[in-house]
This record gives sequence, structure tokens and C-alpha cells, in this order.
Amino acid sequence: EQLYTEVHILPYLTQQRWLEVSEFSNFEVNQQPLRLNEPVTHSKPALAIAATQSRLMLLGKPGAGKTTFLHHLALQCARDRFRADCIPVVVSLRTVVPEATEPAAIDLAAHLELCWVKDGLPAHTLKPLLDSGKILVLLDGLDEVGTDALPSLRDALQRFADEYYQLPMVITSRLGVASFTLPGFHYAEVADLTQSQVEAFVSQYFAATTPAPQGPQLARQFLEQLKHPDNSALRELVATPILLHLLCRIFQDRKTFPTKRAKLYQVGLEILVSRWDQVRGIQRNLATETWSVTDKLKVLSHIAAHFFEQEQYFFDKTQVVQVIAQYLQSEGMGPSDTEQLRFASEEILKILEVEHGLLVQRAYNVYSFSHLTFQEYLTARKIAATPEPLLPARLKVLAQYVDTPRWREVIGMTCGALIQPYLLLNLLLQTIERTVQDKASVQTLLAQVHRKAQHIKVDIDAAALRAFYLALSQNLDWGLAIALDSRIARSLPHALEFDLALARLYHQCGRLDAEADYRSILHLYFALNIKPKHDVPESFETAWQACLAQLPPLDTGKEALLAWWHARGPDWCNQLRKQIVLHCFGSPLLFSDTLRVQVAAYYNALRFFVTCLQEATLSLDQREQLLSQLIQPLNLARKDHLSHGSLLSASDFMLSVS
Repeated sequence: EQLYTEVHILPYLTQQRWLEVSEFSNFEVNQQPLRLNEPVTHSKPALAIAATQSRLMLLGKPGAGKTTFLHHLALQCARDRFRADCIPVVVSLRTVVPEATEPAAIDLAAHLELCWVKDGLPAHTLKPLLDSGKILVLLDGLDEVGTDALPSLRDALQRFADEYYQLPMVITSRLGVASFTLPGFHYAEVADLTQSQVEAFVSQYFAATTPAPQGPQLARQFLEQLKHPDNSALRELVATPILLHLLCRIFQDRKTFPTKRAKLYQVGLEILVSRWDQVRGIQRNLATETWSVTDKLKVLSHIAAHFFEQEQYFFDKTQVVQVIAQYLQSEGMGPSDTEQLRFASEEILKILEVEHGLLVQRAYNVYSFSHLTFQEYLTARKIAATPEPLLPARLKVLAQYVDTPRWREVIGMTCGALIQPYLLLNLLLQTIERTVQDKASVQTLLAQVHRKAQHIKVDIDAAALRAFYLALSQNLDWGLAIALDSRIARSLPHALEFDLALARLYHQCGRLDAEADYRSILHLYFALNIKPKHDVPESFETAWQACLAQLPPLDTGKEALLAWWHARGPDWCNQLRKQIVLHCFGSPLLFSDTLRVQVAAYYNALRFFVTCLQEATLSLDQREQLLSQLIQPLNLARKDHLSHGSLLSASDFMLSVS
């Protein structure tokens, strides 16, 4: 009752739509975030549909909330909020077809009577209620009935529905299970959670499981972190209630999402492949019953990698059946007869769709993975499982995709899946460095940043320090520096705080021109008053005082101050900005629009590299070795290049603003 979030259903069954693969592929594959799930725009509350349809067949993916909705209906009915004239009876259909009973002997009315008597009610009171339609029959889990028993169960359901034609009934099943249609039933499909439903679920979950006031606070933190651009893959996962619950449970322990995403996705897959059935005691008699979870993940990885490498996210049934057949043959698991092999491959596809919900029909015979994140993770898993003699060459090819957005999730998760990820990380770093190795201006800037970081004596990781000053030089965010050393986010050392104050001042001067108004000039005067908060270093004191001495005092009066500013203000700002640059980097800088673009691309690539570094498991020595190479010029000895630049104009050099 505390956790329930309203279930919505689609006005159509997705797998009955007549669409072609090409109609799902009209998007730019290198555009991120790329997700597979369609936005839900025409869904309706399931409770409202159940109120208007006396016979409802509710279909959905594993963990979509079908059983939860059924129990919610029962509670609403028992509390006179839904079909108040009825008595709700919830029945798990797998208990209707026990192993000891012949399928042909299925009698739903007799089973209801057993439930009735077991709950202490007189047997003779049930039949009149059935005849008058006063029982709300809620039948859960049509997919949990063995395939052999489905035809007999279908006949039993039809006989029961025909005999007690006034009874309201709701049946739930996973998509793709029922190869038959029950006359008189309205078929509907559970929709993915919308953003508002996710927010409601999260708020209710933490309110119900965490004491106040921590509960609402955790919910806010969860939703704020979920909105972060780096968590776009997680935002797709939370469309499925069972995976949203998993994320909430993890967040409750950690107060943040896991850094190593590959482990999270592995757990999510294991839940859908095996645990979800195990915790409910479901035993399925299927063609893959002898397969382990690893066996199933292997065939899924083969499918995922095959289509991902071809830039295919939606594929025809014929294509995926062929890929499964190839896998079975390569593993020596398939029959030699071509027709038998095709039949076996179709059976496996059906199992992966129905039992685990990892492959879903987006339209008739058009498939995709349920979440792109799973296709990406399984592709990474396939790459990481490459045999040792072939692995270095495979990783070298993978590293070349570092600038391709659609490959970045795969690269990051491959780093997490590899037992020895150092080789891939080193290849990634080499690939990133090659993008700027022949760009003289970038190399000059890197040398200046390196020299500045060497002269700053603070207790901050050296690579983080270089990242901090590279960000200052280009008006970039501090994300890279913080990722390398979180202490920067908590408290900046004095020397860095002073340089940041100068950066803000530099930026403020850059916004002022000869037509600046009196209010803007006053704000600059206040910003120049940095001594109460910061001790000006001796190396900068003389130049600082010389600049301040040129300014007229504030009590000169408004008109005189404006006249001085319009005549000399811009030149004075340029002089101050030059002194700030010399203090921060020791020499003038070369800049251009082209250089800004190059440095921004290089910086973003390094941020991605650090994300991969966080995903991987490395020894301390390996980590230090990689970090020592970050933001370094190719030749540190070429210091003569540092003095060959011309001074910046006031609009060329932008420093970061908090």
C-alpha cells in the first residue's frame, strides 16, 4: 500500500504493430544519450481500464508491475474502492496446474473452491457468488504455466469464462507467452514508467523504508543524481519497476550510484535471467533448462555484439534467429540438420523474450534489447571474453572508437569487465594523446599548465592539479579535476583559491568595455578588494599594487569616475588581465577559436578516460603510472617554446568562473 505506484497501460500491443525495422532506425547513432524505449504519450491508468473492461488480459515485460497491480486491485476491492460488490480472489495460475494432475483435468472452479475453504469459508457459499458475478477473479502468471499445459489451461479458462459469464476477471502474463486469444477479453500492455511515475515511486520507496527526515532527503538526492548527464543509461533502466527498485536499494546503502556500472548491470541481468524466477519458486520446463546463467549470457552477448558492431539496435526475427544458429554451431551445441537448427534457434529466441524479457518485440517480428544499456554491457562482456591470443588486437581496435559517442558506454564497461584492464586503458590514453600530438599550440599550453602545477606546493594529486589549471585556462568546468581528487570539491588550498579569485576577476574585467555603467564599475571595485580574504603572494604584490594605484578613488564622484573609465578603463583592464595571466601561467598564452575547440575536445576525452579508470580494477602502481601521463606535453624539455607567444587581447583568454 505504501509503495504502490499507479500502473499505466498502452492502448495497443507493441508486438502486433506492423512496422519495419527501418521505421525504428531514424536516429543518429552517434548522438547521445541514445535510448531504445519510446516515450509514453498515450497511456492510460490501468485501474480506469479495469473499471470499464470486465475481462482484461494484462501483458507486460518481466518486472513491469503486473503482479503488484493485481494485488493492488484486490486491496482496492476489499476496501470498497473498486467493484465494491465483489469479493476479490487472487490465484497464481501455476498452482492450478500442479505436477500431479493431468492437464486435461484442470478445473478452475474447483481450484477456487479449494482456496475458498482453505481461507475458512463454507464451500457451499461460493457457487451462488460465482453465478451472480460477485467474485473478482484475479489470475496471475499465465507465463508461469508449463508450455505443455497451456492448451489445456486455455480450454479450462474458456469453459470457466463461458459458464460464469458475469464474473469480472483479470489475467496477467508476460508478453509473447499466450499463443491463443481468449474471446471476450480486452488485451492491454503495461507501459514503461514515465518520469512522474519514477519520481512518485522513489519518493514512496524512501518514505516507506527510511525514517524521516532521511527518507525525503534520500529521495531528492536520488532524483537529482539521476538527472545528471552521466546517468542517462540509468534513466532508461528505471523505466522498469524491478530495476528501479534495485537502484533504490543500492542507493539506500551507498547514498550514490555505483561508480563501477558494469557490476550493476550484471546484477540487473542476473535478476531477469534467474533470480526473479528463483525467489518466486518458479521452475520452467524449457529447451534451455540445462543452461546455466553464464550460458544464457553468452548467447545474449553474441547477439548483442553482432548487432551493435553493425550499428543495429532493431533487427528482424530472421536476422536474430540466424545469429543464434551461428552461435550454436560455433559452440557445437546445435543440430546438424538445417531445419532443426532453425527450429532450435527460434525456441531460444522465444525463451530469451518470454522468460527473461531481454529481447522484446517492438513490432511484429521486429526485435531489440529491452534496454540499450543491456546491449552495450553484453557487447562489452563479449569483447572482454576474447581469447588471450586475440585480445590485444581486439582492444586496439576498440580504443580507436574513443571519439565515437555510441561506443563510449561499451568501452567503459569493457574496462570494468576485463580482469587486466591496464592494456585497454593505456591504449585509450595513447589514442587521446595522438589527437593533440601535432598541435603545437595545444602542446605549448600543456607545457605551461605542467610548469604551473610544478610550482604550486599543495596537498592535491598532481594530475588533478594540472586538470584544474587546464580548466582555468579555457573556462572549462572542474569535473576532470574533481574526478581525479575529490578534495578539490570540498575545500580548495589557499594558492588555488587565490588563482580562482583572480580568474573571476579576469572574467569580470573582460565583460567591461568603454560604455560600462556606474553600477558595473562599482562591482569591479568591490571585486578588487581581495585582500581581506586572500594574502597576495609577493611575486604578484608589486604588479597588483601598480594596477590599483592607477585607479581613481571611489570618492572622486560618479561623473569623474565614468569620465576616467570611458577614457582609460578598457586599457587598464587589459593591463590587469595580462598580469593575471603572467601570475597564473608565468608567460603569455597563444589562443584562437580553433585552439579552444581542440582543447575542449581533448579535455572531454580525458574526462571519459577517467570514467573508464574509475570503472576498472587496477593496482596502485598501474593507476599511478597512467595518471602520471595525464595532461603532459610530449616533450617537457622544449621550454623555449613557452616564450614565443604574443600577449592576449582582452577577449581572447577566458578563465573559469565558479
